[in-house]
Amino acid sequence: MARPIDAAMQSSFLRTLLVCAACAPVAGTLGAQAAVFPLLITAMSADVRGRADATRVAAQLASHMISAASAAALGLLDTRTLAFGQGALSAAFPVGCVLLLSLQFTRLRHPPAMASGGAVLCGVNPLAVVGCAIVTGLVLVAETLLRGVRRGES
Repeated sequence: MARPIDAAMQSSFLRTLLVCAACAPVAGTLGAQAAVFPLLITAMSADVRGRADATRVAAQLASHMISAASAAALGLLDTRTLAFGQGALSAAFPVGCVLLLSLQFTRLRHPPAMASGGAVLCGVNPLAVVGCAIVTGLVLVAETLLRGVRRGES
């Protein structure tokens, strides 16, 4: 027998659907639809009920931006290529992997953010990741405000 869907599950589904709908045009405009998926994971797991949750989610969104910016900065450094046995590989990719993995050992640890940085390393426009992170944050703030209004808080 299937278990009934509880309110938290419904909220998570709706939040993720809203983030997808809001981020799709942002990422699509920049031709970087892959930027949306790591932020969907963040939205799915973000249940902001208080100040501590809001701080946690803000750090997660910041980690998406830092990962994307770090990966983009490596690309801008144009480290050229390193020769490896079977050909040339951009030096930015292995250095970027080490950088993104090292971010996971800080307070900003958030595996979906590593996926955002990895997408940028693979050519996704970093502005799409940053734009989608901002949109995700706006959806989460709106959800928190609506919950407060429903409970009669101001």
